[in-house]
Amino acid sequence: VLAEALKRGDTVMCRHLYQLTSSLSIPKSAQTFEMFIKSHASDASTVRALFDQITAKDSDVSLTESLAQTFLAICSVNKDAKLAGEVFEKVLPSLGEAPDHAICSALVKVYVNCELYEKACAVFEENMKPNQVKPDPTLSDMLMKAAMQVGRSDLAEDLFEQSPGDVAKHVTMIKACGKENNLQGAVSVFNKLKRSEERRVGKEC
Repeated sequence: VLAEALKRGDTVMCRHLYQLTSSLSIPKSAQTFEMFIKSHASDASTVRALFDQITAKDSDVSLTESLAQTFLAICSVNKDAKLAGEVFEKVLPSLGEAPDHAICSALVKVYVNCELYEKACAVFEENMKPNQVKPDPTLSDMLMKAAMQVGRSDLAEDLFEQSPGDVAKHVTMIKACGKENNLQGAVSVFNKLKRSEERRVGKEC
């Protein structure tokens, strides 16, 4: 019934089912929790309550990677950085030695949407870089823009060097240099782009 209501976008029915299962203390599976989270995405207090239920000591359901990603996606839309940080901390031990790229990417997106650029940079420096988890182009762009916002030209340069052939990143770096009135740095980046394009054209010929 819940799956069908969620498929139809029937939020009234979803809320009724949530209230019913809560009042009757009906056990919920991980899949049921995930559907309730999605159906109550716009209700921050209920999303928080669902997180608290899942992470309670007596809970029969653990915070899986799938549930964590669902929570983080909603936190990004709702700009709930506090809950996002708690979700990440709770799921981190279950991810093994290295954090999952998708989880880190989702958390960075939350922080960027909340304009918490220092925190976004910290996710990369504290959780990804030490474990050699390389950001994909989309995440790398978000991190570079976050680094620019807080004057972290060192981090922006580090990310830039990981994909020197990316034109968009050259433009981002030039803007970063301009923001810092670093004309020499901007010229250097421009020359790198020029050489990269010359090599690319040479190969095509």
